[in-house]
Amino acid sequence: MAKKQVKHGNFAVNGLTVKQILSLQPEVINSFDTADMSRALRTVALAANKRVNRLRQQAKMTKEGYRGKKSAVHNVAMDALNAVTKDGSVKGNVFGVAQAEGDRNKMLSQISQIRQFMGAKTSTIKGAKEVRQARERRLFGETTEEAMKRGKTKKEKAEIKAKMASTASQTYEAFRKYLQYNGLPNNNYVRFEGSENILGLLKYNVNSGDDPEEALAKVIQEEDASYQANKTPDPMTDSFNLSGY
Repeated sequence: MAKKQVKHGNFAVNGLTVKQILSLQPEVINSFDTADMSRALRTVALAANKRVNRLRQQAKMTKEGYRGKKSAVHNVAMDALNAVTKDGSVKGNVFGVAQAEGDRNKMLSQISQIRQFMGAKTSTIKGAKEVRQARERRLFGETTEEAMKRGKTKKEKAEIKAKMASTASQTYEAFRKYLQYNGLPNNNYVRFEGSENILGLLKYNVNSGDDPEEALAKVIQEEDASYQANKTPDPMTDSFNLSGY
């Protein structure tokens, strides 16, 4: 039996805020007729696309996705932006009725994706800045703002900022690849939480002149060597010298 669609009319669409629409359970939204569902998606997509574009204004495109640009007003983490744009491959509006092609299932999926994006801390300038600062403290023991205070001139401050941004970007890019290599969970909206020991090793390699791929390769090599050195012999697979027994 086909699922009954409830005509909610303008009250459901025009009377609800973005927050209220996104707080609705999927089964409630699914009970909307197609016209109301489309209006609901249009309302939340407009707000989500504005957030995406505010983040884009602080970013530049690289082969690995969006990264902060030197001229950015706000130095922020790019997790949510890269997640919804698939590392920059999606151009223009990310969400909307056009993207859903009028399909109810696609509209429901869009609303779900918008809910996840809008709920991510890195989807706002303020939250993305706080995440960036937290990562810097884990990596350097201080934030860019704190480190720049050591600069005596505008040029020195700019050099400190550029150096920290480059090191952090390459180190965390290597760490993302580390997660992928080991098949570990890698939440697209919070991409770089993890072992401070691994981060420290990757940062050391990056500061030594390695790119993310080279830094990762050395860490994997070190881990493999450490594993072999501390491995407990397995009588089923390892060879033993049994002379004298």
